[in-house]
Amino acid sequence: MDLRISARGCTLFAMLQILICVAVIASSGCLSTGEPVNETPAGETPFLNESVNASSVKITESATPANHLPEIVPAEISGDPYEDRTFNVKFEKSEYELVLPVNLSVYYGAKSADKSITEGTLWKETEKVSEYYRSFFEGDAIEGFYTDILKKIRHIMIAEGFSDEEYLEFLMTFVQQIPYDSEAESPRFPVEVVYDMKGDCDEKSMLLIGLLAREGYDTALIIFPEYHHATTGIRIITSSDTSFRQFKSEDGRKYVFIESTDLSYIGQYPGYYEDAYAVVIPIGDGNKTFERYNYVSYITESLTKIANRILFFQSELNRLYDEIKSLESDLNGAKSYDSDSEWQKDHTRYINLIDDYYEYEDLISRNIEVYNYVIEHPYDIAGVRRYIYNSKVNEIEY
Repeated sequence: MDLRISARGCTLFAMLQILICVAVIASSGCLSTGEPVNETPAGETPFLNESVNASSVKITESATPANHLPEIVPAEISGDPYEDRTFNVKFEKSEYELVLPVNLSVYYGAKSADKSITEGTLWKETEKVSEYYRSFFEGDAIEGFYTDILKKIRHIMIAEGFSDEEYLEFLMTFVQQIPYDSEAESPRFPVEVVYDMKGDCDEKSMLLIGLLAREGYDTALIIFPEYHHATTGIRIITSSDTSFRQFKSEDGRKYVFIESTDLSYIGQYPGYYEDAYAVVIPIGDGNKTFERYNYVSYITESLTKIANRILFFQSELNRLYDEIKSLESDLNGAKSYDSDSEWQKDHTRYINLIDDYYEYEDLISRNIEVYNYVIEHPYDIAGVRRYIYNSKVNEIEY
């Protein structure tokens, strides 16, 4: 019997490995590897120009004056003060055209601002670090920018009748779909991210945090110095353990991880962030929290189970393949049988193993189909949850 179809199983397994790799890279943000870095990746923020492996390491050695904080001083311009930027945002089952006005006076003022941090600042000096980052969210100029774009975004929310949770997810997926900029040279203000239509990890995170904070959410910027990465945090209130890490601020508030660099689910992050040192900087004075974390956890936990199930089925396919090929060789003359009944016994086992092989191949195909769908549709949380449930893959026993 021709068992070349087994190559299909190997191809599916390779596909899964690639998809897992892609998912981790996408959710790791500014770095493409899970290992601690010894040099700053090209295009990362100035205060990360040295290896940062502990909270006591200096953030920068630049000659920035003491107590310096970034500030937007609007520039003088002539002509139309606004220029639109258009984003196509996939959300749930629809795609929205989001046209956002950018005040050019604010943009050019942000572009020319000194965004370096005070010389000699240490990561453990959380008050100084927090003050620096909060300056990217403060001031009349940046407030006007958010007022302008939120008018447009809220129009979609009202027209579509989004719930609070759907609106949060829409804001998240909008920022995640802004292209990642691997060549960023200094931290941009949120107005620059929208105008340039690109940003890196801390820049896109600050844009998302500013949106959520102004919509009343308790948010935070979460920084991982060891990995040169920053992300968004949104507060949760829970007295029980969760399947994901809860990032705590100095005052004890708990935040869940939201990757801003690419499409991913709330609470989804590479494993190396589980125990990594993190600087948590609460932003704004909102008091709304994210309440649907268990709803989303069903997706992320299912994704892990599906991946483990695929790996198990692949190991079974490999075992069955080896056993089938060995029996095939025996039946074709490699083994000397004493009787027809002995040969018939091996032949019957050979047929049964082939049936088992095709059964496992069907199971692995079903699971990979669901796995692919889940990682390709983070912008449709409700739809993905229904898809997993209706697929029945979590009911498969092994």
